[in-house]
Amino acid sequence: MGGFIAQELLRRHPERFSAAVLVGTNPGGPDTTLGPRWVQRADSDPDAGLATYLRTNYPRNACAQAAGEAFLERLEDAVDSGRYPVSDVPASTYDQMVAAEDPWLESRANLAGLRDVEVPVLVIVGDQDVITPADNSRLIASAIPGAQLTLVTGAGHSALFQAPEATASAIDMFLDGGAASANVASGCGERAFQ
Repeated sequence: MGGFIAQELLRRHPERFSAAVLVGTNPGGPDTTLGPRWVQRADSDPDAGLATYLRTNYPRNACAQAAGEAFLERLEDAVDSGRYPVSDVPASTYDQMVAAEDPWLESRANLAGLRDVEVPVLVIVGDQDVITPADNSRLIASAIPGAQLTLVTGAGHSALFQAPEATASAIDMFLDGGAASANVASGCGERAFQ
């Protein structure tokens, strides 16, 4: 949902941006590539739990699953120390987020509006993202003039958390005005979701 909101803000309030990074999102409209039905169901289930999060957000190989578990440990430590708030999304808010997806997927307005974005944009996606497949990021990057695309090889939907150093490096290069790497390695190269 964060990627949808960021795109809306880019279109509606471009004066508030000097640059933007979009990660693992889709452009909306009928050209959006959806993940498999099982992933859509799991992603829309507020009670899915951590095992489902690992199954949907990280490729199903030992390396990627270990990276997901390491992220969950970092998150737990951050919450326990007070550096990050406890996540407590009311059921009504979650239901509204899920309900907002259908209108987003039915409208071409966002994709058409991305052609008017004038700030530098970096689009990042895991090449094995089954929640928002990489074709969506390619479509977004091709719609935004001058946008850069970085594929995180061997990564799923949580590419930022699976490969934090590699993605941070790409983002830093982009924000410093340079060209981000077109491909960065997650360290987990084997294909999993076939």
